[in-house]
Amino acid sequence: MTTELGRLRRLNHMYRVLSRINQAIVRAESPDSLYQESCRIAVESGLFSMVWIGQLDHVHARLRPLAHCGQVSGLIEQTCHNRASPAWGVLHESHLVVCNNLADQPQKYAGELAAGLHSLACIPLHEAGEVIGLLAWYADRPDQFDEDVVGLITEVADDISFALEHLLQEQQRLVAETRLRYLAYYDPQTGLPNRALLEQRLLQLADSGEPLALLDIKLQRLEPIARVFGDQVVDVLLRTLAQRLEGRITGGVLAQLAPDEFALVLPGLDEHAAIEAFAQNVLASIRQALPAGSGEVFVGAGIGVAIYPSVETQILQLVPRARLAAIGAVLNNEVCFYQDGQDRDSAGRLALEGELHRALERGEFELHYQPQLNMKTGLMIGVEALIRWQHPAKGLIGPALFIPVLENCGLMELIGEWVLRQACAQQREWLNCGLPPLRMAVNLSAQQFRQPGLVELVREVLCDSGMDPGWLELELTEA
Repeated sequence: MTTELGRLRRLNHMYRVLSRINQAIVRAESPDSLYQESCRIAVESGLFSMVWIGQLDHVHARLRPLAHCGQVSGLIEQTCHNRASPAWGVLHESHLVVCNNLADQPQKYAGELAAGLHSLACIPLHEAGEVIGLLAWYADRPDQFDEDVVGLITEVADDISFALEHLLQEQQRLVAETRLRYLAYYDPQTGLPNRALLEQRLLQLADSGEPLALLDIKLQRLEPIARVFGDQVVDVLLRTLAQRLEGRITGGVLAQLAPDEFALVLPGLDEHAAIEAFAQNVLASIRQALPAGSGEVFVGAGIGVAIYPSVETQILQLVPRARLAAIGAVLNNEVCFYQDGQDRDSAGRLALEGELHRALERGEFELHYQPQLNMKTGLMIGVEALIRWQHPAKGLIGPALFIPVLENCGLMELIGEWVLRQACAQQREWLNCGLPPLRMAVNLSAQQFRQPGLVELVREVLCDSGMDPGWLELELTEA
């Protein structure tokens, strides 16, 4: 397991290198800037001790270094002058050269071994089908370049070759095309993988046979921050959070699913206690102050967790399962684990929402009027309008079962207006029939009470119904 987790960590580090170099390609204004940035990103990943790019000078038949990072003094120049070096072999043979243990050939790689390097890979760069240079990678450990890593550094070389060809021919078209390719798999603000790329990573991780946990991190309070400080401040805030989260993981995958939602995959982890502790540390990191102009702001978050394969056996169902768990988590800024059957409850709730939408259209709601009595005289002094749902299959349903759903799905204001209009019209109708005036009590939820334009709505309803305002009583419900 340790060996496999090490391989996965190395592979995930390499995915980040590929991601960041693709970002550099999008921003590159010249081949030189792309070369230098690519070398820097590769070395800063921690996987490689030295990376350099060389160009073949066909006129003078020499290899000229263009960019490097982590250079061991004199080694690159020595390699460029040595026609027997792997670099020249790549240029002549036009295919990659990999050596995972330089100590097996101590004479050939004496300079590299003396510099503490133990494995290397050299890959040709192409333009219009012709070799124009090479990308060389060196590591201070043997066996660094397994099949997966070689595949990814080859992809890096292909991406750089692709960028070079178009930078030199039609720079603006390259930027547009590469940006589209990048945006298909990465979030433009944070540079993190999006859901499409996350699902690819999940399938790869599932092939290893190791358990894993997926954390869906749902942020709160971004909208009010955007209203006060603007979208640019929120963009900076999200990038800061992304950097914090990346600093929390070793061997995991971090992705951004929405402007207010991150996903974090933790390979090799399926124990609730360990996941809970990690998630609480993530929440603590998110709750720290964030820059906002010249001041600071704070955000909250809830984390939903889904575990593969002990709880969810379908790897691509982890994201919707974790998202479902996060719905409850965001209410209290806590960590919630997905449990088997939770999606069936959610499916039933969605079906109920659909029925409620149709119930108003079909006239299935009705008002019942509960008398209000004077305790001294026993006379009726008013009524309270109570909503009921006459379901075509389930019969009469009380408000406790559907009012919370109305509030969550955005129907409460619409239904509340219907209740108010019906109650006021009924009171006026009783007066027209010669009955004495009665106080009409109508319940308002806290959500209705906060809605803009409530006073104007009540004034309009009273005007339309002709009801005397003195006989209307609005009650704020306990919930």
